Amino acid sequence: MWKWQQKGDIAYLTLPEWEQQGVKVAVSGRQGGYSTGEFASLNLALHVGDNPSTVLKNRELWAETVGVEPGDMVCACQTHSDHIAVVDEGYRGRGVFDYTTGLPDTDALVTDRPEVYLMAFYADCVPILLFDRVAGVVGLVHSGWKGTIARIAARTLVCMQKEFGCRVSDVMAFVGPSIGGCCYEVGQDLAARARRVLGLNVELRTTVEGKFFWDLPRTNQIILERAGLLSENILISSICTRCHQECFYSYRGSEGETGRIGVLLGLK
Repeated sequence: MWKWQQKGDIAYLTLPEWEQQGVKVAVSGRQGGYSTGEFASLNLALHVGDNPSTVLKNRELWAETVGVEPGDMVCACQTHSDHIAVVDEGYRGRGVFDYTTGLPDTDALVTDRPEVYLMAFYADCVPILLFDRVAGVVGLVHSGWKGTIARIAARTLVCMQKEFGCRVSDVMAFVGPSIGGCCYEVGQDLAARARRVLGLNVELRTTVEGKFFWDLPRTNQIILERAGLLSENILISSICTRCHQECFYSYRGSEGETGRIGVLLGLK
């Protein structure tokens, strides 16, 4: 089960069971930082128009809060792709202090190296955290609708198998806070495409008014199960970021101008 952790003014989600097995997990909220206006207050993303020096102060505070060195984190330039990067010690610091040094065109990170902390950023898209407790491998996925249709979560599992010999039956997954099926309205064309590519049923509902609402977290759960993950090894937070904008940033809820929460994952 996930739980809230509080340190100073910052509240974040963590997974005690994973922590006990040597994994550091931290999903930030939006409160407790230095940013103002639409980015208030713990915006951790450098690419959304916030003052870069303020974001770096937020990242420093975030790293101190969760007990890591900023230079041990690795960030990507997320583009809603299905590209996955395998990282090691040589990648430490990439994208942390300068956005342009982030891993280009990458939406999933995988590592087996201790104290190489993967970081990704979200405002409604689905964070998917993967942990092979036997092989000692972690993966962090950023999955919006494009990544979901491309099955980036399943592709990341394949990468973990090929690179590190992971067995899917040993992998646990956490689907973090994201926009829920209650709020994620999509157009008819995208609804038809999702049904055609992914074979969705109850995960994509149609209202009596003819509107389409897509349950992205549940869809990614199904993608993981189809890839071989045991259903009992998949935990879903069930927190909708648009419904809880007091705690999280929401791209849809703010109509596009907002900050990003950060998700940190790594082997201690």
